[in-house]
Amino acid sequence: MGTSEALHTQLGLLFEDELNPVAPKAQAKVAVPEGLDLDERINPVEDQEEESDATVEESDEEREQERKKKKAAADVHKEKGNAAYKSKSFEEAIGHYEKAIEALPDEITYYNNLAAVYRAQCNLTDAETLMYEAATTARKVLGADHPHTKIFERAHKALSQANRTNPIFTQ
Repeated sequence: MGTSEALHTQLGLLFEDELNPVAPKAQAKVAVPEGLDLDERINPVEDQEEESDATVEESDEEREQERKKKKAAADVHKEKGNAAYKSKSFEEAIGHYEKAIEALPDEITYYNNLAAVYRAQCNLTDAETLMYEAATTARKVLGADHPHTKIFERAHKALSQANRTNPIFTQ
């Protein structure tokens, strides 16, 4: 097995198992990026009039129904992308996964699937970009401490490191 095949295989293994959360002691050793204020809210709180419980429940139901419709439409593209990927029709798979992301941009699975296509093409530059987007989306949707968020962040870091240390994969 060549170096590029071995690296490709190792990178694929990053996405197979669930990782355990990072211990607080280890987290303390990670430097906070310059300019990042951990006490600053990501989404500012807006002054809103208090709504009745019935209105809130109705709004939640409407949002849930709308999300289900979007997810159903996006999943059609995901399934077509999966079929194209399995038949090694990578460009077709890319198109379907991109449409799935467009339809439902907060669904992390679609980013991961698209990154898998790029990895299969040995295009780690685009795979790295997608894993960054997946990690960012996971942080917003699931929260920073969720195990899946950490998986995507580690995968992005690994792809980033591989991309910079192995010129074979840069395109």
